Amino acid sequence: NGQLDTDRIEAVGLGDLGQFVAQSGSPEMVALLGIELGPRTLLLDSFTVTTEKLPPSVVVTPKEVRLDTFARPQVAWMASCPVQIVKGEGDAQAALAATYRQAQRRLTALVRPVPVGTLKGMQKLAFSAESQVPALLLVQVEEAGGGKFNTTVEIPKGGSPQPVTVIFANLTSADDSTVKDRGVKPELISQIVLIDATGLIGAPAEADNTLAIRNLRAFADTP
Repeated sequence: NGQLDTDRIEAVGLGDLGQFVAQSGSPEMVALLGIELGPRTLLLDSFTVTTEKLPPSVVVTPKEVRLDTFARPQVAWMASCPVQIVKGEGDAQAALAATYRQAQRRLTALVRPVPVGTLKGMQKLAFSAESQVPALLLVQVEEAGGGKFNTTVEIPKGGSPQPVTVIFANLTSADDSTVKDRGVKPELISQIVLIDATGLIGAPAEADNTLAIRNLRAFADTP
């Protein structure tokens, strides 16, 4: 049913995803993702298991799926850079804030896993993005089975959050997609990927950046 059976848990594991990149044997991939190789020290403290319920991170209705409420203290994304949840001030909504260095021949990836079937019947993806420096954002949806479909949007420097709406039917197959002969099947979507690809299209001046993503949701057109 897509839910964890806590009475069947036998172990809890923690892993550094950067280690998989480091062991790939590809200096190009290490440089592309901006992975800094070297020794690491991981400190764990106050590890507890409780019966306290967390607020939902995904809210599903017939016409809309909120893909991250940012209401939980932990980050539900995989990322190639440091990320944190930033609570909104005043009327501002909570956001995922990614901090990284924008540089030539380097990309930064943010991945939000989605349980397969969650987006059945949805037709569009929407969110707002705010960037300290201009960013070319690759928006990609990936299906279980290897289908990948994407588009690019430009996020201007600073200012107010930029609204972004992506229509699934308008997305094109990625070069490495296993599917080339059809469009997106929302019911198969297993993750949403946001990539700052600015460094792959030219020679931007190196700059530290914070990219904030808010109100990530998928929705269906109202009849």
